[in-house]
Amino acid sequence: MSKITYEELEEVINDSQADVRVQTYSGRGMYGKECLGFTTNDPIGATAEIVGNIAEEDLRDRVVVAFQNTRQDSMGHETIIYFPGVKPELTEDLSQSPD
Repeated sequence: MSKITYEELEEVINDSQADVRVQTYSGRGMYGKECLGFTTNDPIGATAEIVGNIAEEDLRDRVVVAFQNTRQDSMGHETIIYFPGVKPELTEDLSQSPD
């Protein structure tokens, strides 16, 4: 089983009917590095809705593994659930040096 990507997880969350707002987040101990997260008023319900909406077994298994490694922070009225191991991929090619 391969690790879920940022884009796959973002799509799964956005395709669900869960009342969430997807965003990047830098949690405690991440030293400014960002990962995928979502805010919600109902963390348990949102998690159930997201996972329950996935038909493909392999994808569902990878999402469950990602959820097993989440953290959460309270943001006053809402909670953010974030995935420290699911980081955005660089879109800029840094391997080429400028002329």
